[in-house]
Amino acid sequence: MLDASRWESYWPSGSEVIVRLEQARAAERLGERDRALQGYQFVVDAWRHADPELEPYVAEARRAIVELTRER
Repeated sequence: MLDASRWESYWPSGSEVIVRLEQARAAERLGERDRALQGYQFVVDAWRHADPELEPYVAEARRAIVELTRER
């Protein structure tokens, strides 16, 4: 039997993903490129198979990654 409590720590909650997105946005505004990239990548990884309602956040994170890596 699969014990879900064993796996909870591997999947971030939705609120954790939103917090990381906000942190990435702030880091980007502050010019902290590497921290911003890490935050945006976290969002993309966490919501790789997002429900349609969450897809705009993932799309934003993907666009930001492209822009930040292009600036380098």
